Amino acid sequence: MRKSRGESRARKRIRDLWQPGDLSHVFSRYPRRRGAKKVDRLSGILNNGLLAPAACNDGSVVRDLEIVVTGSSVPYDSIIFLHRFGPVSDIYTMIDPGRIAAFVDPTTHV
Repeated sequence: MRKSRGESRARKRIRDLWQPGDLSHVFSRYPRRRGAKKVDRLSGILNNGLLAPAACNDGSVVRDLEIVVTGSSVPYDSIIFLHRFGPVSDIYTMIDPGRIAAFVDPTTHV
């Protein structure tokens, strides 16, 4: 069976993931912090894109980390931590079920 021309063209446009310089956001599908509302983060990202906790009024985006930021005009809740993939990015290898990496379009200015 021969592949269609459309499929062949589509294959040429597929980009390999985890290329040096890629921006990604790694998260757990459900919040792991005790007391956090059990919300499916993947569903929220697919519907709304990446949102900082402070940009979400319904409480569906919460942080798992307890970080106190001092000396900054931007509160922690209004920040999304993006990782630029590079040679020392081994820590982001997926090992747990429910861990997800969302890739940011390389043309997006950050």
